[in-house]
Amino acid sequence: MSVKTLKPAAQNSSSTDQSAAQFYGMIEASPFAALFVEEDGTVGYLNAKGQELFSEFAETFGFGPEELVGGSVSQLLSLSAKLK
Repeated sequence: MSVKTLKPAAQNSSSTDQSAAQFYGMIEASPFAALFVEEDGTVGYLNAKGQELFSEFAETFGFGPEELVGGSVSQLLSLSAKLK
């Protein structure tokens, strides 16, 4: 899944790039599912554990990780009713 990073307007952003790479490296290696939601309510990122989770339960959830990333976070809110 793609990761979007925002770069500051400063010309020398190598330390920012390195910090962002370290941050996403930690998130990607996490044993917990993690996702980032964009300002418009779309899911912009899903880490490896989240991809594994949504792949495993795609039939139960009604969508997999490919549909989640780029889709609305409201999909996740609708899961609570399905899981009760």
